[in-house]
Amino acid sequence: MFSPSKNTFVNFGIGSILASSWFFLVTNFAVWLAWDYYPKTLEGIIQCYLLAIPFFTNTLLSTVFFTGILILFLKPVENDDQKNSFNFSFNKNS
Repeated sequence: MFSPSKNTFVNFGIGSILASSWFFLVTNFAVWLAWDYYPKTLEGIIQCYLLAIPFFTNTLLSTVFFTGILILFLKPVENDDQKNSFNFSFNKNS
């Protein structure tokens, strides 16, 4: 089974923040590239990312909040899973 450790939960938290950051970078680049909201220049892409920062702040806050809740709920479930683990062995004596 899976043995929970503090390192695993830290990696889970870091991974979720990196995933949100990657989403921010990719989606805002796609907005800049696909739509005509911003000029297709270096200044345009910088403006696109700068104007998206307030939304990214909310994304990071919700990511940290919900990842924390998920980790808090997973820890007791994993501890309970280890206590109640079943060994499914099939006997061929029939």
